[in-house]
Amino acid sequence: MRDSEYAYGRKWFIRFVYAMMILMTTQSRTKAQDSLHFWNVQAYLDSYFSVDLLNPDSKEKPSFIFNHRQNKRLALNLAMLRAAYDNAQFRASVGGMLGDYSRFNLASEPLWARSIYEAQIGFRLHARHDVWLDAGIMPSHIGYESAINQDCWTPTRSLVAENSPYYESGAKLSYTTPQKKWYFALLLLNGWQRIARIPGMQKPSYGGQLKYLGSNWTANYSCFYGSDRPDSLNHKRVYQNAFVQLEPNKHWSGIIGLDVGIDHFQGGSTQFWYTPSVIVRYSHSKKWRSAFRMEYFSDRDEAIIQSDGKVAELQAVR
Repeated sequence: MRDSEYAYGRKWFIRFVYAMMILMTTQSRTKAQDSLHFWNVQAYLDSYFSVDLLNPDSKEKPSFIFNHRQNKRLALNLAMLRAAYDNAQFRASVGGMLGDYSRFNLASEPLWARSIYEAQIGFRLHARHDVWLDAGIMPSHIGYESAINQDCWTPTRSLVAENSPYYESGAKLSYTTPQKKWYFALLLLNGWQRIARIPGMQKPSYGGQLKYLGSNWTANYSCFYGSDRPDSLNHKRVYQNAFVQLEPNKHWSGIIGLDVGIDHFQGGSTQFWYTPSVIVRYSHSKKWRSAFRMEYFSDRDEAIIQSDGKVAELQAVR
């Protein structure tokens, strides 16, 4: 990203900070007027220093890494300010951001979109049942990691998280059962991690999610069907993510996941990739935890992680 583009995003982020300061000054007054109207303002800062032992002289880590990408320097990964409103019938949230995450992961988005962490509104469709219709820019329904460090079990991101959507834009219809055990969602999306569609892409993409919450375990299945390329290429992507999170006792917990993706192209060619992953975590106390992650990212066809020649070819196509 050029310096002028980064300065553009910084300007809009500063404007967003000013707007959030106004919201924070009115937060207590809003609560006093109506306890059902709830404002929640959050701030988050993630700074880091890391060294790539395989490439110590490089300024940046490989191009398939989007978080904590700079090498041998103190850097800002994510500075985020978010405001959310919920009155049980209507909800809305908006968040702005700066840092390496937005600089690298949203590099293909328009300038106006690169500083948007979240911007969505939702309406409850039934008075007695937990049915919601949400629309806008929202966190991805795929995977168990997010852009926010404190929501992840390990400080670094897995390869499968870095190369699957962190965010998405579109509309989501969701339902949660009265016992809060089952969660269902159907999504109409602008594409594979897209805020604005790329030129030549008009067809929508689709997503689904099914989650079950047990007493000490959670099972999740998420899927995506659509494309991230112009319609003229007749490209289709089918992606499936499944994981189980286990917490047998207060000390030990774990996640077992499997991601599988298939790309179909005009003429019948197919690309296939998959990633099994395991995380084991031990809680020493309420404040201290240790975690170990293991994964195997198989992408022989270079569908997701491309060599330099393949990257140049894809950029020429777009």
